[in-house]
Amino acid sequence: MIYNQNIKTLIEFLEFPLNSERQIIDKFISIPGSVYHTSNKPREEFVFIRGIRPDRVTLIAHCDTVFDNISEHQIKIEEGRIISANEYCGIGADDRAGCAMLWLLRNSGHNILIVNGEEATHIDSERKDSYFLIEDHPEIAKEIQESSFMLQFDRRKCNAYTCYNLPVSSDFVNYIENELNLVAEYRGWTDIIALSSKTIAENCCCAANLSIAYYNAHKNDEYLVIEEWNEAFEKYKKFLKKQQKRFINN
Repeated sequence: MIYNQNIKTLIEFLEFPLNSERQIIDKFISIPGSVYHTSNKPREEFVFIRGIRPDRVTLIAHCDTVFDNISEHQIKIEEGRIISANEYCGIGADDRAGCAMLWLLRNSGHNILIVNGEEATHIDSERKDSYFLIEDHPEIAKEIQESSFMLQFDRRKCNAYTCYNLPVSSDFVNYIENELNLVAEYRGWTDIIALSSKTIAENCCCAANLSIAYYNAHKNDEYLVIEEWNEAFEKYKKFLKKQQKRFINN
């Protein structure tokens, strides 16, 4: 089967080793203008690429997976799905599939943020993710919170989104649902909760987490539906080309 460049990029990101985030971090560091910060603690790192659009949105994904201790990692494709060839781990689509989307959107003019450590609680019970960014680099957190809004690509299924219990405006909810034809869910955790709840900016922008077509996250039978992922990416790409207005939390 011949795949387009979108799918080739997806497969590239899903083939990166699960026991290291280094290759993904280095790939985004290679983007001109990228800003990289780390500490002396494991998984405290992020890459930020400032967009050039005046109406820029901040696009977010995390590069770590819950299968961090697995060294023997292979994927295979069966009946339009990407699955694991190793019965002892999944494919890491949460959130390597989101990282692939951000790579394809790197020239969109929007902010790009790749964070490490979102899955840290599954490993060592100490949450790292975006709290490191907020606490050690408040100037970047403020810039993110002054975006038009934040979108994280880190949600299961193909037709859902969540704003969790963040104090987003009803206008923002209506905008996401009407423009992207997605259905609201509420459970889970990801970086936008930290970035929105520890507010540095006086008026923090709204945020949502969007579906990217993976299923059974954190389980050995995790899989991703290729056609659904590609359709979601194309929809988000088209949406992000539009002129955006700013939505702030209540």
